[in-house]
Amino acid sequence: EPDTQNPQAFFKETAPDELNPAKAYLTISHGCNNFCSYCIIPYVRGRVRSKNFDKCISEVKELANSGHKELVLAGIHTGQYYSDGKRLSNLINEISKVDGITYTGEQMTEASNNIKKGEILLELKPIIY
Repeated sequence: EPDTQNPQAFFKETAPDELNPAKAYLTISHGCNNFCSYCIIPYVRGRVRSKNFDKCISEVKELANSGHKELVLAGIHTGQYYSDGKRLSNLINEISKVDGITYTGEQMTEASNNIKKGEILLELKPIIY
């Protein structure tokens, strides 16, 4: 049973893609606040929680050092990422500074709503899913 008192306990370590060794997945958020009538995710996984910003960057560096070049940011609502006063755009910008990571992808369901007008994202050659 997950430790609900420690939001960071929900995050597993990074996961490489076994079919594409250059690609890895990084879970940055977990849970959902929507409570749709047909969905059990908020009941099973709880409300949205974001992985610690510094932990994300540390894991990205580890992935780059392990030879991964493509990174997929994963989570139920990645666009709602928020940790230590930093949002998804801050995370993407910081990831863009990590040597070795060339491409990043993310499931952009609500990300565009959470990136402020005029906010600049550094170039990562994104793959939008």
